[in-house]
Amino acid sequence: MEILEVSDGLELLPVAEENLEKLHAVVVNNFEHLRAWMPWTVDGYSLSNTRSFIAKSTRDFSANESMNFHVIENGEIVGALGLNYIDKVNKGTELGYWLSEHATGRGIITRCVKRLTDFAFEELGMHRVVIRAAPGNIRSCAVPERLGFTKEGTLREAEWLHDRFVDLVVYAMLKHEWDSGSMEYGSGIGGQ
Repeated sequence: MEILEVSDGLELLPVAEENLEKLHAVVVNNFEHLRAWMPWTVDGYSLSNTRSFIAKSTRDFSANESMNFHVIENGEIVGALGLNYIDKVNKGTELGYWLSEHATGRGIITRCVKRLTDFAFEELGMHRVVIRAAPGNIRSCAVPERLGFTKEGTLREAEWLHDRFVDLVVYAMLKHEWDSGSMEYGSGIGGQ
């Protein structure tokens, strides 16, 4: 698969082994920032964890079971974004994302989520795209809200986050809603 262009200087590159050290460095340099909301940021996180993520991502991408991308801004990896699973029977997927701390607040993730949602509906034929985020993760919740996703409810204590369970707010977009332009999105929006 080729790179998905998002906007000038911003693109989504399928996760690849050749970016192992660069991706690992971004995670390590942003570990405390990511640890607040990412359950995979475990104690003892090492290059082996990043290598396992890339290997699984590559396998699943080839099998069309999930799709993970590096978020590239001006040639630099600044985060990751992906379709965590692809349900071919029910035509649904869940979109997840993270961004390095220095890249937040400029609308990067919102533009990337919009592009990957377009891709899920137009190229993969999905009917439903879901985003889940902890209610306290205000920036992550703002992304689907900004793009017009419907807040469907809260899954109580649905994810183990290091030492406690956290709730997850579920947002969803249906293809016909996306196609009808029900989402409101401006290019000058900040946030993640």
